[in-house]
Amino acid sequence: MLGALYFFQGGTDPTPTPTPKPVVLDLATQREVIKWLDIVETHRSIGRLVEPPGSNALEAYRKVLEIDATNADALQGVGNIAASYEALARERLEEGDIDESKLLVTQGLTADPENSGLTQLKKQLDSG
Repeated sequence: MLGALYFFQGGTDPTPTPTPKPVVLDLATQREVIKWLDIVETHRSIGRLVEPPGSNALEAYRKVLEIDATNADALQGVGNIAASYEALARERLEEGDIDESKLLVTQGLTADPENSGLTQLKKQLDSG
């Protein structure tokens, strides 16, 4: 009882945070997701992360997310694309290639427009 009293006195909201319900996909939809994830891997293996339009990993990930908005592989993949572009943009900036760094930031932001590292780097590049 004392533990419960402390819990409530501590100001912590005892209401549990709702967690998203897992999506149960039918077999045909699962196969469709797997097909698109295979396409992603093909694009990634040949370096097509955000280009060319209509045939790249980002668009394939987005197709997966249209089918299954909670797909962990696709969500992580989009984040990984943005992180890759951020790392490349920082490398180019350190090498003094500001124009290439700006281009890489722009490409990374197409994957994840709210990526904090990329938005921060964009502000740095725009102010410099």
